[in-house]
Amino acid sequence: MTEGTGPLAAWAKSNPLVAPNIAQLQKLQPWESYPGANYSQISTIFSKAVEDSIYYGKDPKATMQAAQKQAQALVK
Repeated sequence: MTEGTGPLAAWAKSNPLVAPNIAQLQKLQPWESYPGANYSQISTIFSKAVEDSIYYGKDPKATMQAAQKQAQALVK
């Protein structure tokens, strides 16, 4: 699509900064959600644990282990 006579070739040629993004498409993997109906809550638990560790100085190991235990209880 972005090479030769593809529909986006002219655009890609005039926007060379898009090349690294296009190259990365070969490495993409599908994201799989956490199992069970509580996948959104599990994602929130882990995101908060990372935030607490990085921005609020909580111990990363203990914080992530607590998040793991909390999330594991939601996996059904």
